[in-house]
Amino acid sequence: MAETTEQLMEEIKDRLSSIESSLPRQMDILAVSPRSKLPFKALSYRETLIWRMTELSRTAYEAFASDRLASAIILTRGAVETVAALWYLRMKVSAAVKAGAVGDIDSYLMRLFGGNRIDKEMPQAINVLNFVDSVEKELEGFRHQYDILSEYAHPNWSGTTGLYSKIDRENFCVDYGLNPRDLASPKHVGIINLSVALGLFQHTYNGLGDEYPAFVGLCEDALKPDEHLE
Repeated sequence: MAETTEQLMEEIKDRLSSIESSLPRQMDILAVSPRSKLPFKALSYRETLIWRMTELSRTAYEAFASDRLASAIILTRGAVETVAALWYLRMKVSAAVKAGAVGDIDSYLMRLFGGNRIDKEMPQAINVLNFVDSVEKELEGFRHQYDILSEYAHPNWSGTTGLYSKIDRENFCVDYGLNPRDLASPKHVGIINLSVALGLFQHTYNGLGDEYPAFVGLCEDALKPDEHLE
């Protein structure tokens, strides 16, 4: 039986509490790896993502609870993008570990860790759709759900007329407000996506942590004996 909106909201609340209780506060860079910078770059990006995921998801949850659906769905889409970015990072780390070679992972880590689409002096940011499509390759339907959220995030029908207006054909007038149609579907779709995103984030975050020791060893083995952090 499909879960109700209320049940999903409880799941989201529990997942948020779990994630918030384990937010990182500080990182000892040399403790990550005294020789290679690569593990630090990957780990630091991972930890910034958990902070971003928590902020976006908590605010989305509160917006859903007060029926501010546009805000809630836009924030949920941001959370989905954050999950996809973490998935992309894990994919790159896993590929390096599986191949037993660092390869060109540093170029990707730099684009993740310090990517920017405006400042030409910084590494070129990776398009968020690349993140989303990397998940789609293994979880079919992920991109479709993202596209649905985008319809509400953009000022299209779903995110404007569909959310804020209702035609009263009997009285020849239009009523405006927060979800005057009292539509359950947009809220339920958004909440489902937020719940799935949080679950997938936890799974991917923990999975990357499990692979991390092997990645550190790989990065350090790839260095010359006299190479070290400066």
